[in-house]
Amino acid sequence: MFLPIPGSKPRKWMRVVIHALENRWFDDYGEFYTYVIKNADIIEIVDEEDLVHDIMKSVKAWIEDGNSIDQLRELIAIVYGIPEKFIDEILEKVKAELGLVEVQGMLLDPDY
Repeated sequence: MFLPIPGSKPRKWMRVVIHALENRWFDDYGEFYTYVIKNADIIEIVDEEDLVHDIMKSVKAWIEDGNSIDQLRELIAIVYGIPEKFIDEILEKVKAELGLVEVQGMLLDPDY
């Protein structure tokens, strides 16, 4: 997962790997899960520009596959582990870099 480093200018992101144990519980109401974090490691620190560039490559492929903007948000969250509250900001930078426009919930190249 990628998390922004507070106060960094320009913004930097840390890639964090969390090791946890998942416990599944069952009772009369159904099932639920608990997690115990065993360890968390910062694997690398990257500039936001580099992260946006990597996401941009993925977004180009996902757009070619016909994914809507909502699907792009979900894919970015799943693949890059970026918290939802930062995805729209990142997506705006990707749109600007690629020159894309949003039309009816889809991102399109206006020259296409």
